Amino acid sequence: MLHRTHDSERTPCSRVCQPTGWSSIALAVLACLVGCSGETPPNRVKEAFAQAANLEIGETSVAFRFPTAARAPVQLYQLPSLAPLKWDFNPATSPITQPVGYAEGEDLMYALTQAGQFVAIDVATGRTRILDTAVVHAALGPTGVPFLVRRDGSIVRVSRRSLARWSTTVQPLPERVWAAARNRLVALVVEDSTRLLLSLADGRPTVTHRIPDGPIAVSSWGDAAVVGSDSGLVLYATADSGGVVFERVRPAPGPVAISSAAHQVYTVDAEDRLLAYDRFELRRLRRVELPGPASDLRTDPLGRLLLVRAADRDSIWIVDLVAWERVTAIAGSWDTDLPLVAPDGTIVVRQGEDVVAVSGGSWTVTDRAQGGATDRWSTVAWNPRRPTIQMARDTLASVAPTGGAFYVQVSSTRNRAWADDFAQNLRRAGMDANVLPPRDADDLYRVVLGPYPTREAAEATSRQLGLPSWITTRDTTSGIP
Repeated sequence: MLHRTHDSERTPCSRVCQPTGWSSIALAVLACLVGCSGETPPNRVKEAFAQAANLEIGETSVAFRFPTAARAPVQLYQLPSLAPLKWDFNPATSPITQPVGYAEGEDLMYALTQAGQFVAIDVATGRTRILDTAVVHAALGPTGVPFLVRRDGSIVRVSRRSLARWSTTVQPLPERVWAAARNRLVALVVEDSTRLLLSLADGRPTVTHRIPDGPIAVSSWGDAAVVGSDSGLVLYATADSGGVVFERVRPAPGPVAISSAAHQVYTVDAEDRLLAYDRFELRRLRRVELPGPASDLRTDPLGRLLLVRAADRDSIWIVDLVAWERVTAIAGSWDTDLPLVAPDGTIVVRQGEDVVAVSGGSWTVTDRAQGGATDRWSTVAWNPRRPTIQMARDTLASVAPTGGAFYVQVSSTRNRAWADDFAQNLRRAGMDANVLPPRDADDLYRVVLGPYPTREAAEATSRQLGLPSWITTRDTTSGIP
């Protein structure tokens, strides 16, 4: 909650400024701060907005749909309902074939096109920008930094939308790459029928591991890799040439995966058992029986579920990693992008010609995107304090619909008491602040200024305010509490 100063603690200059107009807010706040030579007086507006950085709020999961048709725009859906969001993205010049990942700090979704273009999609503005060309591989690091491998074997690190070319190169071209921490790139190359796992860094010696044939998985931070060989599991510390651990597994292991926290290794053996091993010692921890043979594994980025691909049919088994039990099976095909577990627990999967959302609890289909199976998909967690989702869902016309009005939204939260306290402090500072209640179970309490009869009037207030805000609409016939 906001700090409140008792009357006995206030200095003679401790007062709340009462600006007479929006253009005078900045001057009034400055006067409050420097008007006395003594202790700095409290300023409720400054305190309120400082608190906004620590709101106790949830996140919105969204799904990006990248069309494989030329010059078709990217589409955005809200989960778990797969409800389309009206938000325009400029189409890429070439069809997008690989979603690379989302850099939350920059609000950029990265992708690779069929023509080898590495593009950045600004999710706040909808603008698509080509950052590089002749790219054969792209990977997003755990800190949101992309790494590129070009056709000539050169390596590029993308930093603040600019390209930094490494002095280090890789030849032959890798079959797969993974971005690692500490500005390293892990690459799988095949040279003279020998598989090599390389840990590359600019200006530093390359760490090379000769690895056996078999399925491979790399941890989310790129510091560990596991290979399922014909005799057991082999674990590698990617940046340490001597960091190798072997554990014999009989019957021989099949597909492998590393947990999102990189503390466990998963594999399926020839007796259709899902096995979990300690990542550091490869000590077996537990197992669960599967209905049949499995051909692939995919972990939930948040460590809740494990997706197991059935080898003999279009079926996906869901394993609860917390309870360590197989909970259900869902129909669906398997590809490089789908199925996946979204941040809110929804499972997004292809079924026939469509893409469907499966609730991560009832395991029922909540909605489907018709014809979406031919496109590429990715999901991210969206911070609802950012304006994009709200702007996408709300009407953006210049005149509000009948019975509606425009507001300048300055925060959102699930905590009603916090929202009321925030609005009260803004009103004490002379602002016309109110709290809009949630419209449904998934909505938030919104602290707003207004209402305003037109969008232009609301935008003028937002500009003069000089604080983080965006425009929203709401039916006013029911009143504001």
